[in-house]
Amino acid sequence: MEAVLASGSTIGMEGLGRTTLVPESDWLSIKEYGTEDMKPILWSYDHFPSHLKRCFSYCSIFPKGYVINRETLIQLWMAEGFIPDERGTRSKEDIGNEYFESLLSCKFFVGVERNEVGNINTCTMHDHVHDLAQAVVGDNECISLNLSDLTSVSEIHRLRLTLDEDFFPTSALSDAKKLRTIIILKSGNDLDLQSFRSNDQLRVLYLRGLGAHLSELSNWSSEFKQLRYLNITSFNLSKVTNDISIHELYYLETLVLRGCRNFLNVLRGVGSLENLRNLDLSYTGIDKLPDSVTSLCNLQRLDLNNCTFLTTFPNSITRLNYLKFLDISCTPIEKLPGFISSLHNLQILDVHNCPKLKSLAESVEGLDSLREFVFIDRPQLEVLPEDFGALSQLRYLNVTGRNVKVLPKSCDKLSNLEIVDLSDL
Repeated sequence: MEAVLASGSTIGMEGLGRTTLVPESDWLSIKEYGTEDMKPILWSYDHFPSHLKRCFSYCSIFPKGYVINRETLIQLWMAEGFIPDERGTRSKEDIGNEYFESLLSCKFFVGVERNEVGNINTCTMHDHVHDLAQAVVGDNECISLNLSDLTSVSEIHRLRLTLDEDFFPTSALSDAKKLRTIIILKSGNDLDLQSFRSNDQLRVLYLRGLGAHLSELSNWSSEFKQLRYLNITSFNLSKVTNDISIHELYYLETLVLRGCRNFLNVLRGVGSLENLRNLDLSYTGIDKLPDSVTSLCNLQRLDLNNCTFLTTFPNSITRLNYLKFLDISCTPIEKLPGFISSLHNLQILDVHNCPKLKSLAESVEGLDSLREFVFIDRPQLEVLPEDFGALSQLRYLNVTGRNVKVLPKSCDKLSNLEIVDLSDL
């Protein structure tokens, strides 16, 4: 059976990992709402290379109207293996951003929210575009089910599960041998990870707990040996006691503990995760970084925003040689230590809304890759470092909400600035 675009051309649709043909009836249903506005989008999809088709159709795993975080989406693409590893040339994050921009330019993403510098934080998909993603994704590739409707999942590869029942039986996913992604976006239920233990092909485990408890995380290496992405947002990990077996998740690239309570037993085990690139500890009660974090030799992104007990950094943070993103906004930190300037690959440093921060590092010369230095809403800051002009790659400068009255003379050298706000001077 042929798959037909609005223009009438015959196409083969790229599923997640294989080429499939979408029945003509599916395209006819699309054409019913396929107004003139939709025809360019359908034409664009037809001419997409296979890697963009995979990345686009994967977005059908999210519900309609869902606000998609750009960084999270790229991390999920990475975990699924949709982004090649071009060692020594471009990072997987850079390639993922290119994919995202390609989909954005063709109007596959809308509702864009940007930060102060103009970079995209979040986006959504139009309902019709979401329907298109569901139509082309292929059978059993991305399925959304209620727990009450869960029967056999033996052929499903990617599953978004809605917990519409109070009890999550450990046998619910016992036959899910082919699952690569499990997403539970909202759960007030306690979860036992033994429910997922038979899924040895799992690459993405995305759970949002809303304060629920998570069971003991034992035998990680045997149960989740292929895991690349682990998100256990807002869980209470008090039942995870003396368990450091997370260090056996050798392939893990992204770990999100955002808003978790009693999480330190998990954090102590991450030091040997050589492939970990992204660590999110935001909205947690962490008061200092343990050596297990500063030992992550390939870490590129560290998010500590809204950690309201964090006041200082250990010297060992200088071991994070590949760190590109550091967010310590909305924390009670009082001073940026001088040794932070040794993070030569750092590109984004966010210290906005740190009310106790009185001074930056005395010298910032070593931050020669820094593009964004966000430090608005810091009323106690009065002086910028004399060598501030050494930030030759800086694109964004905003001194509003501070008591800085004079810029150092070296700022004349900031030749790459694109956005400047000096309204408080």
